[in-house]
Amino acid sequence: MTSVEVVGKGEEARIRLLVNVIPTAGDAQEKWEITLPWDPRDMGGPAGPGETIEGIANSTVFVLRANLEEWWYTKAREAHTAAWGRRVHAEQGSDNS
Repeated sequence: MTSVEVVGKGEEARIRLLVNVIPTAGDAQEKWEITLPWDPRDMGGPAGPGETIEGIANSTVFVLRANLEEWWYTKAREAHTAAWGRRVHAEQGSDNS
């Protein structure tokens, strides 16, 4: 992963990732910018008694990975998730495929 940033605030917050993907072994690397929905409630809120930073980090990674996988496997057939990502071409600008 190249970069991560939070965009928007409150209910409109999103996580924007710039990722490098190798779809299948031996394929060329692809660069994608993906903006995922982000609900802080998915993280369980502030650390409670007995909750560790590692636990919160693991929850965050789990939700990000699940959303990335949902996007990757459904982007070709679901407009809603396809809109989360756009392929970035180094020399040609970008493309919404």
